[in-house]
Amino acid sequence: ARRHLRAALRKAEAQIFYGVTAGAANGFAGLTDLKNAMEAADMIVFGEADGDNLTSIYMVRSVPEETDVVAVWGQNGRIDIEPYASQEVQDGDGKKYHAYVSAIMSWIGLQVGATKSVGRIANITNTTGTTVNDDLLTMLLEKFPEEAPPTHIVMNRRSLFQLQRSRTYTSPTGTMGPLPTEFLGIPIVVTSTLTNSETEIAAS
Repeated sequence: ARRHLRAALRKAEAQIFYGVTAGAANGFAGLTDLKNAMEAADMIVFGEADGDNLTSIYMVRSVPEETDVVAVWGQNGRIDIEPYASQEVQDGDGKKYHAYVSAIMSWIGLQVGATKSVGRIANITNTTGTTVNDDLLTMLLEKFPEEAPPTHIVMNRRSLFQLQRSRTYTSPTGTMGPLPTEFLGIPIVVTSTLTNSETEIAAS
């Protein structure tokens, strides 16, 4: 059950980013679904890449007062895990077989408290000139109010490595600098649920 619970939580995390637009259509709305609202609030930096194989970086403000970005768990965070039982299921080709399954049930949603609670850098790829760097991060940070800055920067490993390579380090041995853990004091959170298979989004 622990393995299945981890998979379920990973799916919930992906829903936070991709919502009903690119995630589960019967799930809750996520950050991708807020594209128009974020653009209207001038909270998107559009990268130069086009096509596919793209990713995004998010800056979010999440504080103990729960006034901004919050993952909301119903029933005081309760997660119900049912006993295993034999059930007929289908594989990826639609073929049926019997397997032991356990239902995992909970209620989760996403709250975005204000138009300046979250920002996005979109259309980042792996091609020279279209990767992430400190300039892009600064452009997005500038869009947040000074009195309510982001508390976390969320990206995947490819973006983290790009940020590392974009920085100039002085080393007598030529050793590459360390992987970034923060930007101007804002911690960087790395997650594989932000994929490299997003499609281009354009300004309205």
